[in-house]
Amino acid sequence: VIFPDLSSGCTGQGLRFIDAGGTVGGSTFVPVSTSGELYGIAISPDSTSALVTTYTSDSPKIINLASATVQNISGMSGSYGVAALHKSNEALIFDGDSLDLVSLNTGSVIKKISALSYNTSFQDIAVTTDDKYAFAIGAFEKLVISLATDSVIQTFTAGGTSVATSSDGSRFYVTDSYSGTVRVYK
Repeated sequence: VIFPDLSSGCTGQGLRFIDAGGTVGGSTFVPVSTSGELYGIAISPDSTSALVTTYTSDSPKIINLASATVQNISGMSGSYGVAALHKSNEALIFDGDSLDLVSLNTGSVIKKISALSYNTSFQDIAVTTDDKYAFAIGAFEKLVISLATDSVIQTFTAGGTSVATSSDGSRFYVTDSYSGTVRVYK
């Protein structure tokens, strides 16, 4: 299990690694220097790196899980929701009024999907396993985005907190902490 640790001993923040299988005791901490707070996390398809977003003017980071080196993703300032694509070494990161496709190899923005409304509370993204669609959620709206055409194809009002997709991409499951519900979208 890998998760953002916001206050390891109140001395810093970073990623915490814990063996969820119970075969190895303890945990490992990798410090991540940032002027803001670690916000989102995604693991690359090959499990060699983690991406963390920072929710501030600091850039998101790529952390090599073997060497614990940290690389800034250039071309972005504040970052919120993050999701790794399944079939490439790329990720989607929400940055203000755009959803950015980022290369994990170069640590830079490949392209922007800019037809999104400005909403700094977009907090989670899920991507279908075929990498054709993304579902981005925020406090005020939810968006279905075609990654083939880089366009929003459907908007739902009202927000959500977290999102997951079924393995075939036919359904998105959205939690809403405000109403205590889980909604299913086809």
